[in-house]
Amino acid sequence: RVYGLSVSDKFGDSGLVGVAAVKSEADGWHIDTLLLSCRVMGRTVETAFLAFLAQRAREDGAGYLIGEYVATPKNGPVRDLYSQHGFEPEDAEGRLWRLDLHTAALSYPSYIRIELHDELVSGAAKDR
Repeated sequence: RVYGLSVSDKFGDSGLVGVAAVKSEADGWHIDTLLLSCRVMGRTVETAFLAFLAQRAREDGAGYLIGEYVATPKNGPVRDLYSQHGFEPEDAEGRLWRLDLHTAALSYPSYIRIELHDELVSGAAKDR
């Protein structure tokens, strides 16, 4: 599953600022890729996006959400993203982070509204 994130606020439309690619596993979801624009980081947009993913995973019957952090020279600002949102380390290297969806209290900030648009249910191409 792939989810895109667009943001607009009183200052205007920032457009597409994030994407998450998740894999459904036996009883959980694994965030394979999470990309966020630095233009919106720190404005709690990341909290809303993670809360949205957790909600969708719960709705799908998942018991946990795994986030993956791979250190690079450019992604230092999100090094603590998962730990700041209630994820627990899953390995000694700090690469995998687990959120227990049965006990997690991750929610949207009250001033953020989530709207779903054009959700693609099937990846099948349409005949032309």
